[in-house]
Amino acid sequence: MFIQPIYNILLLPDVTYFFKKDFFADRADELETGSDILFLFLKNEIADGIPASDAFYPVGLSAKVENINEEDVLQVRTTDRVEISDPSVEDGEIHVSFVLRPSVEDMGEDEQQTEFTELRTALLRFVQGYQWGLWARGYILQRKNMNDMASALSEY
Repeated sequence: MFIQPIYNILLLPDVTYFFKKDFFADRADELETGSDILFLFLKNEIADGIPASDAFYPVGLSAKVENINEEDVLQVRTTDRVEISDPSVEDGEIHVSFVLRPSVEDMGEDEQQTEFTELRTALLRFVQGYQWGLWARGYILQRKNMNDMASALSEY
């Protein structure tokens, strides 16, 4: 399992993300198609590159590398939220125990789809009056679910 600490990035389950290989620093060569990744969320930005064992939130996210293209871009699909326990850092290497968290459905599938459709429609109406609206429309229409939409728009 490849463990990757992250800070200030919104990652949600069931979303495909694209990362340049250099995002994973000097350990990127360990990753190949099918590799499992465990994302650990940092409480604060780490200046020296080596976090302390208490620097992590107790919830992480598991993922799998789906593809690596010729331009060294990794296609990573997040899968499940995990409960992190007993984090330790030894010789610059992070070790943790984790267990899958049960999935909690806040809304039923039909209600989620209705909310997603309403949000997408509102966003499409908002962007149509701008010059960049055509580009934004295509970007919005690519989104498949609420998690995907939230992740894609989190930087905006």
